[in-house]
Amino acid sequence: MTRPALMAIAVLLLLPVLVQAQVVPNLNEIRQRDFISQGDRDTIRRFVEELVRKMLTDTSEDRSGMIAGRQRLLSEALRAGVSTQAFRQAFAEVTLEVLKENTKKAVSLAARVNFLMVAAQLGLLDAAPLLRSSLENDPYPASQYWAARGLALLAPKIVESVAPRLEAEIADSIKKVLKPQTSPFVLAQLFDALGRFDHEQAHDVLADGAVFLVKTTNAAEPVIARLQSDVIKSVERAYEHEVRPEAKQGLLFALVTMCAWLEPAEDDPRLTTELNATLMKLTGADAGYSPRDPPRLQKLALMEWIERLIRDKRITKRPDLPPAIEEAVKREVAPGKAAGA
Repeated sequence: MTRPALMAIAVLLLLPVLVQAQVVPNLNEIRQRDFISQGDRDTIRRFVEELVRKMLTDTSEDRSGMIAGRQRLLSEALRAGVSTQAFRQAFAEVTLEVLKENTKKAVSLAARVNFLMVAAQLGLLDAAPLLRSSLENDPYPASQYWAARGLALLAPKIVESVAPRLEAEIADSIKKVLKPQTSPFVLAQLFDALGRFDHEQAHDVLADGAVFLVKTTNAAEPVIARLQSDVIKSVERAYEHEVRPEAKQGLLFALVTMCAWLEPAEDDPRLTTELNATLMKLTGADAGYSPRDPPRLQKLALMEWIERLIRDKRITKRPDLPPAIEEAVKREVAPGKAAGA
């Protein structure tokens, strides 16, 4: 083979490296710019596309290339002090565009999760459709977690931007995945998002979700106890922001239902104590029992307290009780005096 032919082959082999080498200096040049032109965005796009390509083609056992690509994307988009706000904003926007364009190519679980980890942390409202779609349609807990985490991280910005339609759409997506098989770690992020929203649909889903949670989980498990503690805080926050009387009744009813159904670890009354303190704060009335009291006495006192809430029109009905407790209460309450009679 002739020398010119060998040189031509060498140039072709080195071309990807040369292209990347050209991009990096250009990126360095524009990091300090306060105005990002279309040409600058094109340069950023070539840089991002190369990183995403490496993420999609990484076959290493430890996914080191994929992880490195994810970390570099987030570093460029979020790291203050080394670039201007204009650059970081443009980099984040371009990154999200490229991720969306390549979503269907991310067929492996690792690729999907790493894509979502980036999208979740960019802080862009335009990431919401991708996050919602993954939450609803991706069956893997890791994917669902990062979709939920992204929505929770976006919640304050959504409220600040006054985007009620987006709040309602996210609440609708969350409602679809409030199922017993959903990971408690995913649920924790979703309830956090619901509690931060101001939209009425979000608060309604939060109230229904709190009732669903306490009836389908066991607070004796530490991870569930932490989740229910977070839900109590979210419901309290929503109650204080809510202005519709019927919605406040629904949120208060959710807390009362949690109080009626909670069965925390016998030697750890902290969750019940926290719930009672929240109810005392919101209603101004003590439920009238100690978390150390026997469960039967707790529920009897609770029923009397609930009747007062109904008479004061703070809630419209009493919650149902776990079947065993319901029977015990019926035996203890005199005929004609039963709660709700």
